[in-house]
Amino acid sequence: MKKMLILTFFIGITFSCQAQILPIEKKIDYISSRDGIPESVTYFKDINNVLDKFVGTWKGIYDGKNYEFRVSKITTKPRRVTEDKLVMRYLITNSNGIVIEDTRALPDSSPYVIKGNYIEKNTYFLTYIGKNAKCGQKGTLMIDFLKDNSNTKMNLFFSSSREIIYENDCSGFKQIMPLKEIILTK
Repeated sequence: MKKMLILTFFIGITFSCQAQILPIEKKIDYISSRDGIPESVTYFKDINNVLDKFVGTWKGIYDGKNYEFRVSKITTKPRRVTEDKLVMRYLITNSNGIVIEDTRALPDSSPYVIKGNYIEKNTYFLTYIGKNAKCGQKGTLMIDFLKDNSNTKMNLFFSSSREIIYENDCSGFKQIMPLKEIILTK
């Protein structure tokens, strides 16, 4: 009996110290907590496949510019926690088809590839850093689907960080991301 009790104790300790895999929807709970992500959490996994509906090529028009966003799902381990997340590459052209910006051929590690961060209430938040970040070309992109449940149209909203490093010459700078919410079609 004593051996059985000791064995049960060690099995309990083993399971309590195991790595935790949590759905990506839970990451926001830890981002907004004081304690951060517990040591036991090792993977924020897309268990419920919530990211899959965002994957694909999305197009929209804003202020005379054509936007094409290519969204893919990747698994990364930047530090101790593995994460499933989205990355976005984009092509922006003017109405004459002249390329303003193109990140489609860049590797996932490029700072100019838009990187997913977390999902909250069906809105996915991504971090954007453009090639002119010192003049304010950076911020957060938010994507979510229209209420029609078709998964073929989504909203994209850009919130600029508004941080400008004033020792740079930013005269003539124009933000290339849409400054209003736009609808993208798959």
